[in-house]
Amino acid sequence: MKIATVMKLSITVKIKGCMCGWVGIDLQIVEEGGRVEKCTITRKEHNFRAVECIDTSETVQIKDLAAVNALLQKIKRARVPIFPHCVVGLDGHTVDMTIRSFSHRVNFHWWVDPPPEQAVLGKIFNDIIALAEAGDAYQRLINTGP
Repeated sequence: MKIATVMKLSITVKIKGCMCGWVGIDLQIVEEGGRVEKCTITRKEHNFRAVECIDTSETVQIKDLAAVNALLQKIKRARVPIFPHCVVGLDGHTVDMTIRSFSHRVNFHWWVDPPPEQAVLGKIFNDIIALAEAGDAYQRLINTGP
């Protein structure tokens, strides 16, 4: 008897600008038997330093499941140290990335770019931005400084 394995994975990314707002992306991935079956993305943006205050939320279903599967495989292969070299600054933006599945959860936080030892997180982050089609919101946020 074969037992089908179903995995539900949630990835939340929040990019916070220096006193100018935030962009949030929430991916919900359902994998069954090693194949991605469904992926939804919720994009949220709040930018209060733009010419007009932007406050949006939208949920879409991703049709390019091959791209979602590639992202999921990259996440599964990622190996990062728990205590990387710490880099902080006074301006720029910070990123919080949380990956959850059932009882497992891991949270990463960095300023502008992940530390060199965690460079794979930057690649995962870029894939998420592209998949969520959130590049414009991200650029608005990081280009709207104090």
